[in-house]
Amino acid sequence: MVYNDFNSLMAAINKKVNATVKNEVTPNLKEEIAHKAKTNVYDVYTPTMYERRHTLDDPDNYKVNQKGDKTTIKFTKDHDTSIWRDVHRTSFIDWIERGYVPNYFNYEHYVWMEPRPFVSEAMDEGNVRQEVVSALKSKGYHVK
Repeated sequence: MVYNDFNSLMAAINKKVNATVKNEVTPNLKEEIAHKAKTNVYDVYTPTMYERRHTLDDPDNYKVNQKGDKTTIKFTKDHDTSIWRDVHRTSFIDWIERGYVPNYFNYEHYVWMEPRPFVSEAMDEGNVRQEVVSALKSKGYHVK
């Protein structure tokens, strides 16, 4: 394909990179986040003190959104965002990830109040950049 100017070339490259991230990288990332949720959130302590919903460890509960050059993965089973944020001043995922879990019941300290990072660990341990590079190379791009 021939491009008439640098901007059209960059637009074509960005479009290909975004499609690659959305279609080839984020499915693996969603799986890794779900796996980390199982190990870091649900499997950290026993016995369980409540019936667990097991929504965080289901990759189908994460949706990939793309806007411009930004790709995000959103947890689709999150509590109503506006109500949750008004009460807790953070998202449900942040609540678990960073340990912002207040105990309004008896003010004792429990393990479920501790940080249980699962998204950040999935991002740190998974080599997202390398997956993008590999996927683009498989399409014939020369990427360093």
